[in-house]
Amino acid sequence: MYWFIIIALIVLLLCWLLVVPVVLEVDTCVPFASMRWGKFAGAVIWYDEAWRFSFRMFFFKKTMPFSEMKRRPGKAAKSTHKKARPAKKNNLKKIVAIIKACEVKEWRLAIDTGDIVLNGQLFALNFLPVCYQHVAINFTGESYAYLKLQYQPWKIVYALLH
Repeated sequence: MYWFIIIALIVLLLCWLLVVPVVLEVDTCVPFASMRWGKFAGAVIWYDEAWRFSFRMFFFKKTMPFSEMKRRPGKAAKSTHKKARPAKKNNLKKIVAIIKACEVKEWRLAIDTGDIVLNGQLFALNFLPVCYQHVAINFTGESYAYLKLQYQPWKIVYALLH
């Protein structure tokens, strides 16, 4: 009876992890990128005089600069024979299905090309209904991008299995 309760709780936890959304946020105005999986896991990369990386999962949290991250020594190549590659058509379909599973929550793009004539030609993009309040063509030298994506892990699993 106890084993059944433990197994049921583990299955419910795994199902809940598939439903909790994953949020990916990238901002180039402030060099920053983060990925959060609900309240219990996340990773952040930012620039503060040096590139830093922070990882958090449940009760564990680790912050370190990239200079301290060490690579493991690579393995030596065993053979020079080329292996047959799988069909790329199936892989492309899976990649497209994963991209379709993502949901864009917010995006902003500010562009200054440095050329006044080209900026004047692109300025009409500011008033298109699709780009309104998302794209800003300016003459002030300000260029940045902000993107916030959200996806459900079960949609990714479904796209990979289909």
